[in-house]
Amino acid sequence: MGLREPLRIHLESLNIIVEGLGGSRLNSTEHEKWKACPELGERLRHLLRLLKYYEVTASKMVEQQRNLLSLAFNLETIIQGQAVARLNALAFIFLPLSFVASIFGITTFTASPRWYPAAAIPVLLATIAIAYVVNQILVAKPKGHS
Repeated sequence: MGLREPLRIHLESLNIIVEGLGGSRLNSTEHEKWKACPELGERLRHLLRLLKYYEVTASKMVEQQRNLLSLAFNLETIIQGQAVARLNALAFIFLPLSFVASIFGITTFTASPRWYPAAAIPVLLATIAIAYVVNQILVAKPKGHS
């Protein structure tokens, strides 16, 4: 952005110089002032081509920078999504196990701690099975749709 503005200023300045020399177009070699100093006209044409080239180059660089910035934001979004997925997986495992632990922690109900794995494993497996079935139902496409 900072490069494009000076380029535009120089381009407009060059156009003002060309108009001041008596030609609205730099290509008009028929004008008397251009015939008097053809080298100046050729140098001005060369400068005009260079400034237009630099302006196009600067525009492309700005566009590439925007694309890279967008890519960086997209990568950060993916990384955050993966972190949330890991957090959900941990919660998915620990919530059923903490539920069973809370049942074993009830003071009016007495159970030996050795029964904890026998109760926790089936609850965890049932939770995984239910989550898998619900996922298949939600992800499955309705019949007749491509």
